[in-house]
Amino acid sequence: GLQVPGAVSLLATGNDDTCAWVAMDLVRGRGLQGMVDAERQFAVAEAAAIVLAVGETLRAAHALGLVHRDVKPASIMLREDGTPVLLDLGMGKKTDGEGRAIVDRGDRLESVAYHSPELTREVRNVDARADVYSLAAVLYCLLTGKRPFTAATQIELVRKIRWETPPALSDLRPDVPAALAAVVGRAMEKEPERRYADMPAFAAALSQATAG
Repeated sequence: GLQVPGAVSLLATGNDDTCAWVAMDLVRGRGLQGMVDAERQFAVAEAAAIVLAVGETLRAAHALGLVHRDVKPASIMLREDGTPVLLDLGMGKKTDGEGRAIVDRGDRLESVAYHSPELTREVRNVDARADVYSLAAVLYCLLTGKRPFTAATQIELVRKIRWETPPALSDLRPDVPAALAAVVGRAMEKEPERRYADMPAFAAALSQATAG
């Protein structure tokens, strides 16, 4: 299930009695987090195109029962031709046709800043809407150069994610269309039921908001 178009490919796995290992594609390019750290200014259309491409990869993963659970700028690279590549899909959760967990690390991932509220509470039962939230948070970062929420401690960060609203996109990036800001806002709703139902719905709304 890890051979997903747009995601780094898993080539082989093994165990030589001293360690377990995985071999994956070598991706040549630049990481989005490094570009953000370098204060790269992403045009609205450029940021949306990156997110739409990653969204298509996540759509394919979700169709296989894989929820990434750790979508963030550091898990996305741009190849030398500008094509986005999603990393760390193997960290995801595999489910069967009835939504029951097949493989689950069970531990909390370190990068909380882009986690949905429900992912800060429980990693086992989140669904594709958690990835919708996180991908929208990535778009927020690409447009503003800032994470939706920042804090000095993880406890404070989780509190903000669960209860606070991020600074308005229009305040940080006045040239962002109101329709696009509304799409990001809905995708980052606290309750999963208030977000887009799946990645195709989010992508359709994003495409419409950036058309023209």
